[in-house]
Amino acid sequence: MVNPVQGGFTDLSECSLRSVPQVHLEYLHNMGVQASMSTPIIVDGKLWGLISCHHHTARRVPFETRYAFEVLSQLISSQIASRLRADRLSRLHSQRALELRLIEQIYRSTELSELLPAEGDALLKLFDASGACLLLENQILRIGATPEEKQLWDLTKWLKLHNKEKIFHTNNLSGHFNKAATYHETGSGLLSLHFSHSPAAYLIFFRPEIIQTVKWGGNPDDAIRFEENKEKYHPRNSFKMWQEEVRNTSADWDTSHLEVASNLRAVLIERILIDLQE
Repeated sequence: MVNPVQGGFTDLSECSLRSVPQVHLEYLHNMGVQASMSTPIIVDGKLWGLISCHHHTARRVPFETRYAFEVLSQLISSQIASRLRADRLSRLHSQRALELRLIEQIYRSTELSELLPAEGDALLKLFDASGACLLLENQILRIGATPEEKQLWDLTKWLKLHNKEKIFHTNNLSGHFNKAATYHETGSGLLSLHFSHSPAAYLIFFRPEIIQTVKWGGNPDDAIRFEENKEKYHPRNSFKMWQEEVRNTSADWDTSHLEVASNLRAVLIERILIDLQE
């Protein structure tokens, strides 16, 4: 709906009853549905989920029922947000003790190269990683499940040339760096801390591939069919279950890991500067 005063689309965010696009009506028709109602579940200002209701015949939902759905949505949202905050605080508490222990080790060690041999297990636990490597100038130290040394040199070369981020993370490394597909079993996920240019220094964590089977209500690649004129389009009319096997991906790095990575990187930079001054 175009606002005649502003000349733009009217904001219908607060409207509980409103029409839907023609393509959505066609989509419902393809499913054999004549009435629909949805209520969002919002967590921290973002869409977390959706309560979606369909009916095979026309149906009017009374105000009391719609209001009950809104209350239910708010209760679910608050419960999810509370659980997420509790889980995050629990992780931060356990991570904090490991983080302080590692910081102490970084400052007390004679050489940074002692970090992995001395505290490698703690590092892996801190970042929920299966392997890690420390690049110091022309030396690579490894612990746990990592790519081979030659592959690590290729990876760090790619990081130097193509990635200027101080902290780089991904759960699909091969999607950024094609050669990583050859070691997807050990390095599908990557968290890299670049803490010195000269001498070059990286602390890199790896996560293994997690193969997932995703079930869709129809092939997502066939979700839209354009007419020959490319102007009109139609939704899919098949809703037969379609499975997709997702490969070359690992578990996501959450915000607590990234916060710890930022703190650890700052300490490593300070240690590098201390060594250069001596």
